[in-house]
Amino acid sequence: MDLPLPSLPTLPPELQTQILIHLSHTSPRSLHSAILTSQSLFRAGIKHLWRSPRIGPVLPKRVWRAFVEVFERHGAGKWSGVNYKEFVEVVEDVWLYVGGEDEDVEVAKAAEGVGGLNVIDTGERRDVENLTVDDDTKKLSARIEEVKVETHKLAPVNSTPFPRYSLHHCLSIMMERCPNLHTLTLHFHTENLTKLPWRNTISRIRTLDLRMRIDDSHLISIFHSTTSTTAPAAPHLKNLTLTWAELTPQSFALLQKSCPNLSSITIKLVQPRRYPSTPQPPPAKNTDLIPLALLPHITTFNIHPLPNITPSLYQSLSTHPLESLTITLSTDIPATTLPSLLPAFSSLKTLTITTPPTPWQHPIPSSLHSKTIPEAVIMELPAVCPTLTKIVLKG
Repeated sequence: MDLPLPSLPTLPPELQTQILIHLSHTSPRSLHSAILTSQSLFRAGIKHLWRSPRIGPVLPKRVWRAFVEVFERHGAGKWSGVNYKEFVEVVEDVWLYVGGEDEDVEVAKAAEGVGGLNVIDTGERRDVENLTVDDDTKKLSARIEEVKVETHKLAPVNSTPFPRYSLHHCLSIMMERCPNLHTLTLHFHTENLTKLPWRNTISRIRTLDLRMRIDDSHLISIFHSTTSTTAPAAPHLKNLTLTWAELTPQSFALLQKSCPNLSSITIKLVQPRRYPSTPQPPPAKNTDLIPLALLPHITTFNIHPLPNITPSLYQSLSTHPLESLTITLSTDIPATTLPSLLPAFSSLKTLTITTPPTPWQHPIPSSLHSKTIPEAVIMELPAVCPTLTKIVLKG
């Protein structure tokens, strides 16, 4: 006799959890459908659905507004009884951009009350429109003022410096009001980066990935560096990625002070923009990076390109159980010295070999270019460092 297959709500809780986690990674739409089938699945799956909010490719404005208003509320929703803000752990602006483009003038105007009342789409607005002209105009004016007061009470107060319902507004309230947020990834270059509420957020962030041009002023704003505070601004930050950084020695000292528990550092340095009227800051040197390299929990140290580096930095790093390292070739560290540097790294798995681009070093000797590294040197590296599993060459 064939036994009926068990339905999802009747499975043991641990199996339900595994299925819901799988759906959260493969098909959020299916996860949303699944949690609507029973109360037990809703309680088990809602946190996975809201862990990393992702807005769909086509989003009506009313849906985007409702999404933003979830985070503007204090406490749980009126009807669902669920405090969605507590479930959010990861925010990535690329998944929010489709709903909150700052170029959307119509949304910004509607949010700020340009050309009308500053209200949500409620019955009160229709009430104003449907009022008939009375002989007593004072009564009509008084009634309109009453509706204005009522609707202003209903609309959440915009506590951010950005237009309501814009991308920056949504980012701000999510950073401020999601208590379990620990991962923040920002893709889009914005002049308003320093206006985001970093002071209330950075202390609980564990992973920060900024894929835009970053300079000293941005880092000072993010880590709110002040001489009066001695406690680190980001005590829980473990993973830092900066993909377009114009950093000076001041920035590296700030990172060393603000992020004492960093374990992974990935920074791609670019030459600072030149302004004729201002003196150019000095580029980062080996001595500037040693304090950052001496942080006790470092396992990934990928900062490139670093011109004129000396072996002392890599000797400092060899005291850590590094798993990933980027070495920049220079006149002090030619390719032929790699076999003598690597034996000190007993846990190294990934090695990236790169050379500084032309603006950093004029000219680059042909012997330093990654494409000209002797094959015998590359073949020797796994022998001197048995844990090495991957070698990446970058020109």
